[in-house]
Amino acid sequence: MTRFEEFVRDEYARGRSVHALTTLTGRSARSISRVLQAGGDSMRGIGEQGGGVVVGFGDARSRRLSKREELATLLHACRVHAQLSGRVAGERAGMSQSKVSKLENSRIVPKVSDVLRLVEGYQVSGEVKERALRLAEQVAEEARHREAVLNRTESRAQAQVARAEQAAEVIKVYAATAVPALPAENTKTRSVRVVVPEGVARCPRQGNRIRTADGGKVQFGVLPFASLEAGADTGFRVLDDRMVVVELLSGSVVITDREDVRSHVAYFDRMHDLARVGREMWELMGWNCA
Repeated sequence: MTRFEEFVRDEYARGRSVHALTTLTGRSARSISRVLQAGGDSMRGIGEQGGGVVVGFGDARSRRLSKREELATLLHACRVHAQLSGRVAGERAGMSQSKVSKLENSRIVPKVSDVLRLVEGYQVSGEVKERALRLAEQVAEEARHREAVLNRTESRAQAQVARAEQAAEVIKVYAATAVPALPAENTKTRSVRVVVPEGVARCPRQGNRIRTADGGKVQFGVLPFASLEAGADTGFRVLDDRMVVVELLSGSVVITDREDVRSHVAYFDRMHDLARVGREMWELMGWNCA
């Protein structure tokens, strides 16, 4: 038995859900399920007790899940319990497999009608159906009040971002497509950590910018092609773990909602842990470390 298999079986026995294990290990739900089935572990039903923890409605031992994450966990648990693939679940609900995956990974805000079609396709109990729909309504309400502002022109929000960047002491950047402009030397910033995918770093112009800027208060990290987890499609920067600025073609989305900021910080930290920094980054890229 490998260390990965041992970890999965032990954590599942302690009450972790399949969805929680996918988050912890970076592996797919299918991989987790295969390990459990191969080891003869009995797959728990939705809401069934495991190690003193109610599974299926979200794991909240280490932190409180947001309503959106809780709903995502519940939808995933329902599909696994129904023994349906994402493709079949999507066909039953009249949506794509990609959309099912995004809903289960909390990447999009679900519509109540989408959740209704999914749980009806899974043939869940009335209690679980009611729970899912109530969560969907709460998520929709939260989304309407979320503190995110789309900037298309000069506005107070843009001025707010500029002031925050000038005052920020720690800036974390995930650069999905290009190396971003870095803070000027006269700002209060003490630390800038930038993570870029290897594909970006291997572009000659971007690689030159990384080699020139890396060092001092600026630390670059390269996310290898062979990393366990794929990076986000959209870049973002976190200012003092209090504000997130997500870059879009048409402008920027400013996020100050605490739960959303925490999720971006956690995502960046996970990417940074997977990235190669310092000498390891230079060796990965084949750059001269002298």
